[in-house]
Amino acid sequence: MRLVSSISRIAALLLLLLLPGCSREATVEQVRAVVHPATSSGVAVSALALASPRERPDPPTPPRVVSPSPRDEDEPQRSASSSPARLPLPNNGTIFAHGGGPLGRESQRRFAALCQHGDLVLIPTAHQDAGKPRYREFVRERWLSLGLASVSVVHAETHEEARAGRLVSRVREAECVWLGGGAQGPLVRRYRGTPIEEELFALLDRGGVVGGYSAGTSSLTEIMIRYGNPEPVAGRGFGLIGGVIFDQHFIVHRREQRLRSVLELHPELIGFGIDEGTALVIYGDRFEVVGESIVRRCTHARGCVGLAPGATGRLSRGASP
Repeated sequence: MRLVSSISRIAALLLLLLLPGCSREATVEQVRAVVHPATSSGVAVSALALASPRERPDPPTPPRVVSPSPRDEDEPQRSASSSPARLPLPNNGTIFAHGGGPLGRESQRRFAALCQHGDLVLIPTAHQDAGKPRYREFVRERWLSLGLASVSVVHAETHEEARAGRLVSRVREAECVWLGGGAQGPLVRRYRGTPIEEELFALLDRGGVVGGYSAGTSSLTEIMIRYGNPEPVAGRGFGLIGGVIFDQHFIVHRREQRLRSVLELHPELIGFGIDEGTALVIYGDRFEVVGESIVRRCTHARGCVGLAPGATGRLSRGASP
């Protein structure tokens, strides 16, 4: 056996010496890795590792997007008859998509004004502490001083509880709803396919406002980035607005590559990368950037352009000068 092993090592060494561009350049350590692998101080070197550049494998392919399957195990399934129709653009209501990070008072005041200081419902389910009454009260208190007619919290612990009449009626009676931050997967799982989701569509249809913060923003669209950077994993959101996809914490977390990867798979969509402390306000086919940082508008065909606070435009045409 030792003789066979020695012969194998010698054969491997000869292979190294015969490789183009390597016969004079193999280091002592690399040779030891072949002849005496047990005593080599480095990782064993294969013949492929010492091959000339033109013989090496191609570089890794670009990030792969894992798209939602028709049967996404992460979400409850709905029959076609129970699925609310996706709202085309333009629609009657207003979308307030915040990129996460600091939620400044100016953003809150702007949202309250769009709500016409009516009844606000907060849905903090995306947050890991949403099940704790103390956290829900903390979230509610942040909105109490904005002159809203009422501020209430809706949180369902299960998908079945999201069908409860007392929760559904609160959303039905609201002028605006705010979907809080955390993890978008649990948020969508909890409410997709329930009467609460249907009431979100109804709210927009009657001219109301739906706001999202961080994970809540991601959940607003049909194709939703669930997690992963730079290789994104896509899922299905609520689809409250058609033709677009949102990504949040965009500049701070360097997420342009992952958004462009999704757009490569879905070139029909317009991507908006919303940075922290910044919001994209969409009413009908028009948009406006508000806040402290920028929004990046991205398409598969033309790449990304930056939109500063105050920029306005049409979703289908880009920003105004």
